[in-house]
Amino acid sequence: MECPFCHHRIGYFSKAVNSLNQRARKCPACGKAFILKLNKKKYWAFAIPLLIVALTALQLLPPHWLNLPVAVGIVVGISMFFSLKPIEPEG
Repeated sequence: MECPFCHHRIGYFSKAVNSLNQRARKCPACGKAFILKLNKKKYWAFAIPLLIVALTALQLLPPHWLNLPVAVGIVVGISMFFSLKPIEPEG
């Protein structure tokens, strides 16, 4: 993902993104604060193929390895994580 101000590349696992405090999320390059928003197009682009893979895996793997709620939870979590985009805070 990129900073909305200086377009510096910010890693998904960086301290700037994974801070629990919304106010502490700042670009490491320019120091300006940003907030994270879910990009719905990117979410569905990740979620649909992952869901197909998860449902296929449910059919191929033994039943005790993976069940439907766990598979759906994994798909939603991964899709949401990689669909976040930084935006400028309002006001």
